[in-house]
Amino acid sequence: MKELFQFLAKYNKLTNQTMMDILQTVPADDLVKDTGAFYKSIMGTLNHLLGSDVAWINRILGGVPDLEDLAAQLPEMTYSREPGEMQWATLDEFRPVRETVDGIIVDMIDRMPDEQFGQEITFKNWRGEEQTKLTWYLLMHFMNHETHHRGVVSTLLDQMGVENDYSNINRIEI
Repeated sequence: MKELFQFLAKYNKLTNQTMMDILQTVPADDLVKDTGAFYKSIMGTLNHLLGSDVAWINRILGGVPDLEDLAAQLPEMTYSREPGEMQWATLDEFRPVRETVDGIIVDMIDRMPDEQFGQEITFKNWRGEEQTKLTWYLLMHFMNHETHHRGVVSTLLDQMGVENDYSNINRIEI
């Protein structure tokens, strides 16, 4: 199971890098323009995704004591569930944080003990409710959330006429 999540973490990192390269070609005003999407803009969507990533990584790390040192590498943030709220207003502010977090995700999976994937993690959700889930289940949700919001960004780029085929999993070498 670990091998699958190592692959997905690598895919996530490389796909985010490719997406960032494409976004660098888009005028800054277009990245923050209200498109009618749930998180208002491309940057709003990216901020939601990165904020969610940090929250999920913290939840997962809280259940894997051997990896707690990774939490200190995460960006400090004030996460808001409010659509359109942004901690990182420009791609230049956002990209290095995204790259750091993607590296932490790869590290987290690589260092996770094999047996952890079948063990439970108890955490509090965004409402403060305690939940318990298997580690692999949390990681699958986490990776699916990444893919979902990259799809939103891809759709917004399509609507802007920006070519953006960045999410093809067949491009990743295993």
